[in-house]
Amino acid sequence: MKSLNRFLPAFSPLYALATAAFLATSSLMIHAEATKSVKAEVSKVNGTASFQLPGKAATRLKPGTEVPAGAVITTGAGSTVDLFVGRNIGVLRLSANTTLRLVTNKQTSTGSDVVTETAIELQEGEVFGNVNKLSSGSTYEITLPDGTVEVAQSRFQLSHRTLNTLADNAGSGRDAG
Repeated sequence: MKSLNRFLPAFSPLYALATAAFLATSSLMIHAEATKSVKAEVSKVNGTASFQLPGKAATRLKPGTEVPAGAVITTGAGSTVDLFVGRNIGVLRLSANTTLRLVTNKQTSTGSDVVTETAIELQEGEVFGNVNKLSSGSTYEITLPDGTVEVAQSRFQLSHRTLNTLADNAGSGRDAG
């Protein structure tokens, strides 16, 4: 025991530094494992719809299809898609002729709660949503070409339609005179 006490004071700062570094690294690894990207799941499809990831071929949507963040979802004429975004997040319904990108869909477990980060981009068309009560620190953003909407616990309907001609903008396009 006497020889151990003789070496312990010399190595004590080094031991403390190594222990602190190990604990800090372990804490970061635990935190990194607690944050995960969550895929949205298709619950219903009426008509035709697909999703596409950058640089990949389009995949036809059917119930049970998992859609990862980064995917662009497109619905055809007369078609709708219902997406389950996550238990702590809610659901989306894309109407006909809609293009929507699932930008981010992450969940972080804090031990006592789940913090979510969800961002979608409505490029064209119409989307309906039912958002669950979000935990403190959670975000849900919808980007449109002319702005961003932050959503909390609510139901919403957002639309963006591109006007292709002056007639689309003015109505019938006929001369009123």
